[in-house]
Amino acid sequence: LELSAMTSSRLGFLAAEEMADGTKATLKVETGISSNPMAGFSQTGTAAATANGTTLDATTLGSRELNLTLAFTEGTTIKAGYGSTPVRDISLGFAADPGGNLVGNILNNDASLGSNRVVSLDVSQQFGPVKATVSISKDKLTRTDNAGVTSTAGAGTNVGDNSGYLLAAQYNQDALAVSFAYQNLKSTFTNVAGVTTADASQKITILGASYDLGVAKLFGEYANIKNDDAAPVVAPVLGAIGVGTRSYFSLGAQAPVTASATVFGQFSSGTVNRTTSITVAAESRKITGMTIGAKYNLSKPTYAYLSIGSTDMKAGSVDAGAAGVKVSQLALGLVHTF
Repeated sequence: LELSAMTSSRLGFLAAEEMADGTKATLKVETGISSNPMAGFSQTGTAAATANGTTLDATTLGSRELNLTLAFTEGTTIKAGYGSTPVRDISLGFAADPGGNLVGNILNNDASLGSNRVVSLDVSQQFGPVKATVSISKDKLTRTDNAGVTSTAGAGTNVGDNSGYLLAAQYNQDALAVSFAYQNLKSTFTNVAGVTTADASQKITILGASYDLGVAKLFGEYANIKNDDAAPVVAPVLGAIGVGTRSYFSLGAQAPVTASATVFGQFSSGTVNRTTSITVAAESRKITGMTIGAKYNLSKPTYAYLSIGSTDMKAGSVDAGAAGVKVSQLALGLVHTF
């Protein structure tokens, strides 16, 4: 049973082999075993969810992670294959709720973004408490143009070739952890009418930090997403749907109440300034969210968690299609590490 696309069930395997000169090879395979990862109660911030996330779908081996990693004694790590991006890792790693926050929800459930999982070559180098990463990616993406305008040529889902790079840095020492990533992607899309346009670019900046006070651990995140489309499919228009910027931040805390139980809470907020209808300019809309819950360690490799949350995005004042969206969610999870 899946109550959230952010906390969907999955099954993974990790195989490691020690090689000559201290080199370590690791193969990771992780597959979703519940509903479609893009279904569920999650929503992208522009429309309400359309599926309940409780139906079983066909799965593909390695649908979440399928990659090979080589770790060298000099502190260099090379990873190749399909898997989580540093943007995703930061968005989930600095959330007080184990199921994520508003930042993670947007970055990991919006199918038009390449911030969730990609096919890439990553090279990381450890410099004491600092880890630097350079990533080169090439993937397939989809987007929807002229949604709801059935009479417009090119309306519908368009397939694109997506490539770009990512730069990341992580600092982790004592009670303080700070991570930063910048992702720059460019895409060539072909619409349903067969017209190919090299017009889309996507830039994502994310910053996460945490500090452990002992009695509580504090978390903070900020993310900015910018989409540009220099050549919309149909003219004259103000830009393809989704063009514009989105900015989000989240603040939260975890506090242990017993040796096994931890309570947590977080607040998220942001602004959405993007085109939601093909003939209407983007306008700024406020979005807020919060979650509270608890995590319980059943054993060293197993924990359970429960969280209750809600998200509220205000309606647009100009665009009639920019309706307000309210989402309430209950997430119950059980995690076991083999």
